Amino acid sequence: MSRITLFCCLVLIGGIQVQHVSATVSHLADLQVKTLNLETTVSWKPIRDVEHFSVKYTQDESRWTYPANCQNINATSCFLGILDNEPTFNPNGNDILMIDWTVCVNTTINENPEEKCQDFNQKRTNSVSCPTDNDVTITASNDHISMYVQAPESPYHDENGNGMRMSDGLLGYGVSSKFKINGENIEPVVYGEFEKLPKTQSFSGLTANSMFNISIISRYGGVGTESDVCTFEVWTLSKAPDKPANIISTKRNGCMSHDVRVDWQEPPQDQNGEITRYEIKYALTDTQPLDFVNQTVNASLNYVILKNLTCSEYIVLLETWNSVGSISDTGSIEPCEDCTTLTNINDQQIKITYIALLVIFIFFFFMALVFILGRYCRSKHFKNKFVLTDNWINKVSHRMFFGKEII
Repeated sequence: MSRITLFCCLVLIGGIQVQHVSATVSHLADLQVKTLNLETTVSWKPIRDVEHFSVKYTQDESRWTYPANCQNINATSCFLGILDNEPTFNPNGNDILMIDWTVCVNTTINENPEEKCQDFNQKRTNSVSCPTDNDVTITASNDHISMYVQAPESPYHDENGNGMRMSDGLLGYGVSSKFKINGENIEPVVYGEFEKLPKTQSFSGLTANSMFNISIISRYGGVGTESDVCTFEVWTLSKAPDKPANIISTKRNGCMSHDVRVDWQEPPQDQNGEITRYEIKYALTDTQPLDFVNQTVNASLNYVILKNLTCSEYIVLLETWNSVGSISDTGSIEPCEDCTTLTNINDQQIKITYIALLVIFIFFFFMALVFILGRYCRSKHFKNKFVLTDNWINKVSHRMFFGKEII
C-alpha cells in the first residue's frame, strides 16, 4: 500500500472517531433540582452552545407537566413552583411523605435533540400552612383582640441546616391567610381576602369577659383550595362594672344617736364580672379638700350604718367593685333639722348648771364659816376677852340663822 493510500485511510479513520466523539458529547452538565419550602427550582450548566432549553416534570411518568415559563428559554435555571399543591398523606399514618418526582431538560443542537433527567423527592406534611400556637401572638383587652401571625415552620432546612418558616426564601409563593371570628353577641364575620403571612389582624368592638373563636383560613401558593383551617379560642378581658349600685336613701337615726343608715339598690347583673364588694366614702361638705372616711361593705349587703357622724351635712360616694375596677354613685346626708336647737338648749342647760353649782358652793362655804365662827365665839378665850355670856351668843346665832331673836 502506498504512503498516500495509508495517509488517506488514517485521516478517514480519525474523522470517523472525531465525529463519534462529537456525537456523544452531552449538551448539559450539573443538572440540579432544589426544593425550598415546597418551591422547586431546576438548574443546569451548558457544556455546548445551546440556544434554547425546555423543562418538563412528572410524578409517575404517565402525565408530564410543561411549565409555560420554562419552555424555549435561554437561561441556566427555571422556577417550577409548587409541584404538588395538594397534600399527600402516608396511608401508614405517618404524616410526612417523600414524593418521588422526575424532571427533564430538553435541548437541541443542529437538529440533534437531547434530554437529561434527574429523579428527586419532595417532602410534604399534612399541614404546611396552618399556624400553630408558636406562630401566633395574641393580645386582648376588654373589647379588642389583635393577632400577629407568622408563617408556619417549614419541614425543610436552609443550606446551613437551620430551621425555616414557610415565608423564608420564597420566589413567588407563600402561605396566605384570611380570618373569621365567631363568638358571643357577634355573627360570624370573615375579614378580608387572602394575604401573605406574616400579617396582623385586629378585631374591635367586642364584648368584655367573653370567649371568641378566631379561625385562620390558610393556603399555600397563589391559588388553591382553602385546605387548612386553624381555630383559636381567645377571651377578652374583664372591665369595671358598667352600672353602679344606686343610693336609695340616707336616713339619720335621730340627731342624738349620730348614726346614719345608707341604703342602695344592687346593680343589674353585669357582663363584666361578679361584684366583689362595695366601698362607701363620706366626708363633711364644709371641709376643703374633702377628707373622706372609707368603709368596706360585703357584696351580699345593700346597706351600711355609719357611726359617730355629726349633725352637719355630708357627701357620700358608693363604689361598686369587681375584680378589675369600680364605678361610683353619689349621694348626700342632710344636716339634722333639730340639731341647732338641741345644741342651743344643751348650752343653756350647761350654763344654768354651772350657776347652780356656784351658788351651792358659796352657800356651803358661808355655812362652814359661820360654824367655825360659832365654835370660836363659844370658846373661853373669846368669852374672857370680850365678856360675853352664852345667852347673848345664842341670841346672836339664832338671829343670824332664823332672822329673829329668842326671848
